[in-house]
Amino acid sequence: MTNEPTLRATPNAEPHATGYSASMSSPTGLLVPAAASIRAAYDELAHLHVDATTAREWLTEMVATIGSEREEEEVATIRATAPARPPVDTSKPSRDEWVRIHRLITVGLAVLNGRRSKLREIEDRHIATPGGRVAVNQAADRVARTRLAKTVSIRNDQPEVHRETNRTVFFVPTVLDWDDQCRALAARITRDQHGTYRISGFTIL
Repeated sequence: MTNEPTLRATPNAEPHATGYSASMSSPTGLLVPAAASIRAAYDELAHLHVDATTAREWLTEMVATIGSEREEEEVATIRATAPARPPVDTSKPSRDEWVRIHRLITVGLAVLNGRRSKLREIEDRHIATPGGRVAVNQAADRVARTRLAKTVSIRNDQPEVHRETNRTVFFVPTVLDWDDQCRALAARITRDQHGTYRISGFTIL
């Protein structure tokens, strides 16, 4: 034990046995847990002529050390018996990914409804790849030729994820509705190695 306290000898007298006493009882009359063991430890040290002050220092240090060991053992037991977490389904987007995907799909939908101008090469390069920009604008032209009055809406979007080393591709098959038209839309969102999300596909089938 490091930094052992200095021994101070007690008078050369045989210590009396402690045994159970009223001081070991709680106010309810029940024995205090471990009190007898603690008193026995003091008695054992007293038999070796260790004074009470030194004994208290030793026992306090031992209690702290043993307590830490017991805490570590309990934590290890809890971890060993804890139920395993279910595996994460990486084929589905996380909540944060879904928010980013939905935001870009909404931009594409705004272009289809004429609420936003068509995507431009320089100004909107953070929104769509060159191929995605062309696809969104072509989809908007197709809707404009057949739309009568109602706005275009999207339903049944169930994105799937394809994760690669340097990028992640989100495939978003949806259904477009407007007037009496009902068409499938194959949207594709790509996240590059820098974490930038952009529309890379937007085709009405």
